[in-house]
Amino acid sequence: MTEKYETILVFSTSLNEDQLEFQKNRFLDLISENGVVESVDVWGKRRLAYEINKQNDGYYILIYFSSPPSFINELERIYRITDSLLRTIVIKRDKFDEPELDAKKVPENDEDAKFSEEEAESTDDYDESSDSSENIDSEDEDENESEENPAE
Repeated sequence: MTEKYETILVFSTSLNEDQLEFQKNRFLDLISENGVVESVDVWGKRRLAYEINKQNDGYYILIYFSSPPSFINELERIYRITDSLLRTIVIKRDKFDEPELDAKKVPENDEDAKFSEEEAESTDDYDESSDSSENIDSEDEDENESEENPAE
């Protein structure tokens, strides 16, 4: 019986491109030997949320795969002994989850495409700064009037 998983690998930025490619292929081969790799999404170099091992950046790779549950312990063991990995996580997916690699929704028909274009244009036209400056000016005028005309 196989289950569906996703794993995120965060590699050290001290690796050069060849070393990074080698490490990526090493884990893909390991997963392929014990399961099926469904998709790979290389996010590239990104800023870490907090410093890890005196590093502020890491190379992110997301892998969707299916494998027997018994393999996950071995995979995590290998993650722990790999020095170039800063952080990893393995998550079991629901049976109905599908990899969402494309963040943008593809319009199904021309009407959806037109609506999304109009929506984007309408948000671009709105200038929030003009509304807030009017409110600030009117508050300043009220304050100035009260200073000029103390309670009589």
